[in-house]
Amino acid sequence: VPCSFNTEVAESLEADLKNLIKTKREDAYGLTSIWDDELAYLLQPAIAAYENERLTGFSFGSDDFQQAVKNAVPERYCFKGLPLCFAHMDAGKIVAGIEGSEIGADILKTRGDAVKFALRVRVYGYAEDTLAVWVMLAVRFLPKE
Repeated sequence: VPCSFNTEVAESLEADLKNLIKTKREDAYGLTSIWDDELAYLLQPAIAAYENERLTGFSFGSDDFQQAVKNAVPERYCFKGLPLCFAHMDAGKIVAGIEGSEIGADILKTRGDAVKFALRVRVYGYAEDTLAVWVMLAVRFLPKE
């Protein structure tokens, strides 16, 4: 049974990742990054469901998550999200992992109107210092017509 790791550890990693992502978007693409805390809050149950599925093989809660996102994302807006699980807390390697994913790279390069990002990190500790570090990056935006 996992023990949820100290929330402060997850919040610290989340802050580091936000700074790295913000810098990456500015330096590589000349784009700004605005963070949506309400959307990030909605990512928490999804992470818990992903970890539970990883442990048990059974999926549940995805319908609730999809409905919550539909309610939070305005009409005509797009939503993209990427959950990734790591066995370490190295922020630089995590951003490289996001960039190495086709969806992650697409999220980082997002252009449009009213672009807002969400990020949530949860760290689960297991026996023998094993970690499951879940990072979910999402974006919601109005595509340019």
